[in-house]
Amino acid sequence: MGTQPSIEDQFLTKVHQVIKDNLDNENFSVEDLANSVGLSRSMLHRKLIKLTGKSASEHITRSRLLNAKSILEDNSATVSETAYKVGFKSPSYFNKVFKKYFNVSPGDVKKGMITDRTVSLIDSDPKVSKLDYSKKLFAKQEILIISFIILCITIGVYLWVSLSEPNQKSIAVLPFKNLSEDVTNQYFVDGMMEELLINLSGIEGLKVISRTSSEKYRGSDKSVSQIAKELRVSHVIEGSVQKSENNVKIFVQLIDAQRDQHLWSESFTREFVEIFNVQSEIARQVATELNTVLSPEEKEEIEKTYTKNMEAYSLYLKGRYFWHRRTEQDVKKSIEYFNQALIQDSNYSLAYAGLADAYHILAFYGWYSWVEGWEKSKEYANIALSINSNLAEAHATLGCIATWYDWNWEKAEQELKMAIKLRPSYASAYQYYSEYQRVLGNYEDAIRQIDIAIELNPNSLIMYHIRSLYYYHTGEYSRALRDGEKVFEIEKQNILQLWLNFKIHIRQGSEVEAVTELQKLIYIKEPDLNSEKLLGNIYANKGIEGIVEWVIHRQVTENYFNYSNAVIDNRFIAELFSLNNEWDSVMVYLRRYVESDIVRPDWFRYSADFKKLENDPGFMALLKEIGLDEL
Repeated sequence: MGTQPSIEDQFLTKVHQVIKDNLDNENFSVEDLANSVGLSRSMLHRKLIKLTGKSASEHITRSRLLNAKSILEDNSATVSETAYKVGFKSPSYFNKVFKKYFNVSPGDVKKGMITDRTVSLIDSDPKVSKLDYSKKLFAKQEILIISFIILCITIGVYLWVSLSEPNQKSIAVLPFKNLSEDVTNQYFVDGMMEELLINLSGIEGLKVISRTSSEKYRGSDKSVSQIAKELRVSHVIEGSVQKSENNVKIFVQLIDAQRDQHLWSESFTREFVEIFNVQSEIARQVATELNTVLSPEEKEEIEKTYTKNMEAYSLYLKGRYFWHRRTEQDVKKSIEYFNQALIQDSNYSLAYAGLADAYHILAFYGWYSWVEGWEKSKEYANIALSINSNLAEAHATLGCIATWYDWNWEKAEQELKMAIKLRPSYASAYQYYSEYQRVLGNYEDAIRQIDIAIELNPNSLIMYHIRSLYYYHTGEYSRALRDGEKVFEIEKQNILQLWLNFKIHIRQGSEVEAVTELQKLIYIKEPDLNSEKLLGNIYANKGIEGIVEWVIHRQVTENYFNYSNAVIDNRFIAELFSLNNEWDSVMVYLRRYVESDIVRPDWFRYSADFKKLENDPGFMALLKEIGLDEL
């Protein structure tokens, strides 16, 4: 009596039979397979991974390709006909996928060119009938030679690609397309992209590029491979979302950008209330396709639902949509939506985190009361963490508050390290940690952390400006100007960088270049003014010192350049006086600065502008007075 097949073998046999029965159905999906075998998609995925190490989509693709290979070897159909017979909508995509699996094209298989890898793939699957390839493999000596050449080329290409591509798994999520009839659904589309980014960034060993950098390619006509090269990533996700009433249709595809190959794509049609399941499922599937094993903690975090109230979720997404715009008006509008979300669900931790982020931005840029803004930000961040202690954004915000407002360096480091631990791909956390290191005068560590932030967010204007600022303070002017060029690539007339370049050129003795930067600043203020003639006359009569005097006069008398709020302008004016070595005046304006409610330690204790005062008794007394003398 033969051995009775195990329950597992019977299950796998059923799975493969269902796939075989639907080979020519191009719309046959993982969801269809799950329904046919009486399981949910997630249960089917877990069971197949446990039994075979391969996902449901891998089983479907594998069966289609093996059957396609049999058809091609029998020479009973053209390549295009074969593609449609095994459920591929596009013959060109079929060619790419087939070549990825077998290292030869479908056309080469029709000619009898079969690689060793082909045989090993067939033999490794116990549920696929083994075919006799020996006659074809050894029919002609030429086939062996050609196979050997192909193998050598493949190895060479593999090694070349391996050496040239990023040294870790890295991914960028491009802005999702809004296919909804209602254009106002853009907030929801962007929210889907944001949620996927957050889920992916919690996976250890996966570098996830920030949304800020990906946003640059919204509507871009650049190829995926070109975008990936600019972002220095190995993989790219593209997607589209169509929302109508209570239904959502989402299409997502994962692309190996280094090899220009589609690894996985799927379409999801769900009711709006099921959206959280789709978001976590996409993240899990991407992890599977990248051969990334999720820890129990990572799975739990990905599958976590922060609210069951869909209205609250929708309002939260609207809040984040406006918060990302980063203008004063938009950030204040985001607060309205976060508060409305909390009316719907008073225990919604992400909405509290959104409020913390909003008040942090408002206070930092002087758009809200310095004291009240930071206090509100702290309050909401703590509420968010009392509900969910693993929100990286809330920890990072508390780290900022401890740095800029409380001057609690131990607390700052603790919170910022926690944010990085929770979301290793959260670029802003590295930026904040970098700024904390700069406050303490640790420029080497500060540069190291901002380097990581830029790697994760390579299109961030502010991060390049920050690094340029660091190099200015360490006297590495060439590097500072090089990062300034990156800033201007992103925004041609960036006021912060123009002022920094103005100071850099003066410090290194490039006076003409300094005047040129000032001309650009004046043009922003008064485009009709002949600044070239004005500054030319001043420079001819009084040199660069006269230029600086003119700037100081205009700034002191009328806040001409509107650098920022009036309090911070006192510090800015002190910097300008330092360019002319007028140290008594520097001390006058530093005194005015520290007597205000807004004092930022990074612009004071270890500033290159005030380095010559580091042994001055008056300067040291000022530091002691505000508690920065022991930094």
